[in-house]
Amino acid sequence: MSKTRVLVEIAIMVAMAFVLEVVFTAFPNMPFGGRVSLSLLPIIVLSWRQGIVPGIIGGVIFSILNMLLDGFGPAAWGLTYTVFIAAMFLDYFFAFGVVGLAGLVKRLFGNSVYTFGLGVLFGAFLRFLMHFISGIVLWSEFAPEDQSPALYSLIYNGTYMLPTAILLVIVGILMYFPMKEQLSIDEVF
Repeated sequence: MSKTRVLVEIAIMVAMAFVLEVVFTAFPNMPFGGRVSLSLLPIIVLSWRQGIVPGIIGGVIFSILNMLLDGFGPAAWGLTYTVFIAAMFLDYFFAFGVVGLAGLVKRLFGNSVYTFGLGVLFGAFLRFLMHFISGIVLWSEFAPEDQSPALYSLIYNGTYMLPTAILLVIVGILMYFPMKEQLSIDEVF
């Protein structure tokens, strides 16, 4: 497969992820913040089809678009530039980039509906992990006085990432069967 085709697939999957994210912005955010969305699924499919490098690249490009959609900026969030830069990396570049590692599951365990579901869960968990770390390191000042920053971050990020992971696994498994042939192409990277 040519690198041009891989680049085109990255562009298509990022565009699909962005459209899904825009559609899901119409739904209310979760009580503590964050939103449930299917936008990770195209990035996971990209990683599954083309390998982890294109998946990571697609995730990082999507993170930039997502950041623009969220209106993220130091002035908008009342952040110092140091916290803004750290949040940009942890909550966006790393959080969405690591989703591209979902393709590791295919590489290690093969291509089946079970491994695809596991890959989807793995990608969602890695994103949650980045947000969880960010919640402890950057956002702990928002934790109630009687609550540890780790528990605060777990509750805040868990309230939207757990439903997101469940939705992603269900939809991912349902779409696996009609897309089985498309999901089995060999990785380029």
